[in-house]
Amino acid sequence: MKRKPFYFFLLLSGIFFAQKTHSQTITGLSVIPASPTTNDSVKLIVQTSFSWGGCWLSYQNTSSAGNNNYIDGYYCTGLLAVICNRIDTFNLGLQSVGLHNAYFTLWHHQTTGLDTTCSPFLYADDDSLVYTVSQASAVLKPGKTYDAITIFPDDENNIIRVNFNHLTQQYPVSIKLIDINGRSIRTILIETPNAELTIPITDIQPGVYLLQLTGKENFTENHKFVWLK
Repeated sequence: MKRKPFYFFLLLSGIFFAQKTHSQTITGLSVIPASPTTNDSVKLIVQTSFSWGGCWLSYQNTSSAGNNNYIDGYYCTGLLAVICNRIDTFNLGLQSVGLHNAYFTLWHHQTTGLDTTCSPFLYADDDSLVYTVSQASAVLKPGKTYDAITIFPDDENNIIRVNFNHLTQQYPVSIKLIDINGRSIRTILIETPNAELTIPITDIQPGVYLLQLTGKENFTENHKFVWLK
């Protein structure tokens, strides 16, 4: 009976030593979508590995300053001497155009069976990721002016009116109507400067479409729109 305190001391010492010698590491960082635009809510995918199980994410903290995102993940582990791997998602939200940095810090606490709460947390690892957010294609709205054209969808007459604003040296200009699957619905070639073009769309189904303009001097513009009728 007198040996029990000694064995208990050895158990606690072994747990403490294991906490110091076994690793808690970040094994991967990525964002979804892989090529985000300004219309996307960016999410950081974090892969972690722990030398003890089970493992769980206790809570998280996310902040930002300009194009820098700071994410802290606070993880707890049990006493089982097994490898425990996790994949967790952290929401970064909508992002502006440009290069962005995601800095992730891993914090860890191993429970001993005597803990009333999973704390305190100690620093375990950190990693960072650089990703690019691009400008989303515009959704066409009546009277919306783009670089080269102005679009006026006319639901009552099942047409789209295209007013040309700044095209000068780009003629001839090809205009393609493309569906969400990349199938070309209609192609119109404009060989000389034109003030306005009317595109009939009586035969298309409601959905998302792309109006693609190409011309001389590597001119190209892509404009997404939703046809609801």
